[in-house]
Amino acid sequence: MIHWWVVDNLFLVLALLCLIALCFVAAWSMTRKNKLLLGVGIPVALAALAVGLSYIVVTDRMQLVRNVESMRDLVNAGKLDDVMLHFEDEVDIDAANAPPHVKRSDLRALAKFNMAGYQIKSIVVNRIDVENVARPNAKVSFFMGPAESSERVLCTMGFVLTADGQWRVRAVKVTTILGGHQAPLIIFP
Repeated sequence: MIHWWVVDNLFLVLALLCLIALCFVAAWSMTRKNKLLLGVGIPVALAALAVGLSYIVVTDRMQLVRNVESMRDLVNAGKLDDVMLHFEDEVDIDAANAPPHVKRSDLRALAKFNMAGYQIKSIVVNRIDVENVARPNAKVSFFMGPAESSERVLCTMGFVLTADGQWRVRAVKVTTILGGHQAPLIIFP
């Protein structure tokens, strides 16, 4: 499990290892004792290992971000049926003019209706932030809106890790950026 923490906090780990290596370089430059150069090599090797892990390990945080990006891409490609695979069978919704609970089958129709009603051809998603991951639950927030305008809302999704190992959306909350009031459920990725 430590490798997940290293990958999720790669910048912090690399900065710490760089600082340790610099301390050893400073000590070596003052004393010229070659044993201190080993102290430089070890953090450099660990930094290379950490970078290598970041290419191999897919953490929960990375998967959640990929899920939101995948939903955005599928919406923009017009593949709403594939988007619905990212949702639980029943989803809790906290948005203006939306029912509090929607079945996945009704969610597709609602999304299609809202996209047509608001004349949305594609959406943009900005600043995806995985706020909390405590298996089997996670909370992700991001700004989204139609690509055709500058209007954006804050969307917060509650994910649940299902028995098949997939993160699926269980709850959606859509609020205005200013004031934090409920916003209409235009579409979500």
